[in-house]
Amino acid sequence: QTELGSDHPDTLRAMNSLSNTYGNLGKYEEAALLRRHIVEVRERTLGFEHPETLGAASNLAVSCFDQGEYEEAMSLDNRVYTASKRVHGEEHPRTLRFGGNLASKHVQLENFAEARDLLQTVLEGFNKSAGDDHPDTLYYSTVFAILHHVEGRHAEAEERFRKLADVYHRSLGPMHPSTLDNALQLGSVLCVEGKYDEAEEVVRPALESVEQTLGTEHPEYLLGTLCLGRILLHSGRPAPGADAVRGILGSLVTTMGEANPSTLEARTVLGDAESQLGHHVVARELLQTAVTMLESRQGVRHSRYLRALSVQGAALARAGEREQGVELLQKALAQQLEVLGPNHGHTHETRRRIKEVDAES
Repeated sequence: QTELGSDHPDTLRAMNSLSNTYGNLGKYEEAALLRRHIVEVRERTLGFEHPETLGAASNLAVSCFDQGEYEEAMSLDNRVYTASKRVHGEEHPRTLRFGGNLASKHVQLENFAEARDLLQTVLEGFNKSAGDDHPDTLYYSTVFAILHHVEGRHAEAEERFRKLADVYHRSLGPMHPSTLDNALQLGSVLCVEGKYDEAEEVVRPALESVEQTLGTEHPEYLLGTLCLGRILLHSGRPAPGADAVRGILGSLVTTMGEANPSTLEARTVLGDAESQLGHHVVARELLQTAVTMLESRQGVRHSRYLRALSVQGAALARAGEREQGVELLQKALAQQLEVLGPNHGHTHETRRRIKEVDAES
């Protein structure tokens, strides 16, 4: 940069490599600063529809989304996908990847119809051009399985993750990050289904492998530990569950940010555990932060917010504020029935909490 200048192509390539490293390490703000500069230069010198500009804009959309800037991220991805269809054609691998990236964000925002339509287009395209075992096909098959899980179609999600596990083991090996991520995703589904022993058997060895290959500060390790903490909590072991999540909360804040959905989910899980352990003041603070920030960031119809609201209601009831707690539980249940449906795992959790509160009264 000192010798060539910040706009030189070689400098931009070096910035792109560094931004990818930052992104992989969870340093989202640093990655976003570099990526925003790259897009500005590429668009000014090459035009937005140049392949290098489209790739840079797609990377920036990832950074925006990681930081909770959802509107800008979705706008960028839509713009990139539309331009790529015009420049490369609808069935070109780059266009399919851009469409898949957009679909993945729709999944996380729980825009189910949009995600499903896009993923079907993307998977049909990759199956046709690359085959079932191609990394792109596998990746977006995983996103489709996550969609099923978030929608509440847990049995279908489990079946998909199990099939993918066989393919990942065969084609990439047991220690590949995609293989390990698939195992953690499967464990999360099994936990929601109430298959706690099986979930723990899947998650613990995967988490140990993630620790060996990526380290304890990597986002994959932090999210895997959060998954394990949730399994321990829901299987009736709030103390070790609290220990697991308490140990990573600081790293989640540092790595992903205070307002990241995964950080807020960790606050929800830890608040639930602390409440069950009788630490009501700590639980109240954790859960109020989670509920307030999730409402602001993801909205009152998002499953994470509704889950946090449900946990907060149960915690208030345990702390002696039964009337207010029941009111929040009923509010969460009504919204979950409308948004997620009666068979979603989160809806079942809220019903269970209501029964527990009624039994204690």
